[in-house]
Amino acid sequence: MICRSLDYYMLVMCFVVTIPQQCKTELAPPPFDLSYEWIDPFHIRLTWQVHPRNPNCSLKYILQVRHPQKKRLTLPPGVKEYKLLVTDLTSNVTLTLKTASTRTPRCPYEGSDPPVSIVVPRQVQLVTDFKFFLYPPCDGGSSRTPLCGQQATWTPGTGTSGLAVSYRLCDRASAELSLCQDTGSSGLPQQGCHLTGLRDERRGKVCILFRGTVEGRALNQTFNRLPHHNIRTFPPNVSVSEQEGHLKISWQRAKICPRLWKYTVNYSECDRDRNLAKLVFV
Repeated sequence: MICRSLDYYMLVMCFVVTIPQQCKTELAPPPFDLSYEWIDPFHIRLTWQVHPRNPNCSLKYILQVRHPQKKRLTLPPGVKEYKLLVTDLTSNVTLTLKTASTRTPRCPYEGSDPPVSIVVPRQVQLVTDFKFFLYPPCDGGSSRTPLCGQQATWTPGTGTSGLAVSYRLCDRASAELSLCQDTGSSGLPQQGCHLTGLRDERRGKVCILFRGTVEGRALNQTFNRLPHHNIRTFPPNVSVSEQEGHLKISWQRAKICPRLWKYTVNYSECDRDRNLAKLVFV
């Protein structure tokens, strides 16, 4: 009888002790040994080590990029490296990695320990006032047309010498860099070049690399731009004719994205109060 009571007592004790252990959560272990390396002029590979506290748990990580706006990325479970496009380094880029909360039997974690951070330092400014535009296609593909195709302009920085400009689509990591064709503005404060031979130019990001020297140091400066966010065209050539007592106004649509432009025509009648009227055509 005493043994049976003792067995019952031990069973109750096991029940009381075991259940809280299964429900218990703890802080998710943080990553460590966070580092990065440049894998080409535009991308870094961010790597880290996973805490060995629970080898059966495939943790998720959250990456915050401050450059200069904050961007938050949730990485796939179990990854220990991440490729990141890093350009336009006019200021430091802060990368912060933390472990995401999980609520699974294998990963009973709630919240996380303090995150870890690393800084990619700003680049020396080889050029200033960098601009990138997508103009209408060059006639016959000639790079001598003043404004056509994709064009970049910039002002060399103080003390910058030996500038060379090259480019490629950002997502074509295996593609060779192409040299930018000089527009012939050498010696002027504002310089520029044409970017030719890019496929899918209106959809893909274009990465631009400047190489030069400042005070004897060889340096790089990089940019990336979306051409379809930087489209420019020219005022259309307008012709006016009279037909049956009415004026007919005609013009040619822009050669680039011809159906996306809105045209505004301002006019006044000579025998009226010369107030401008406006018509809008899409």
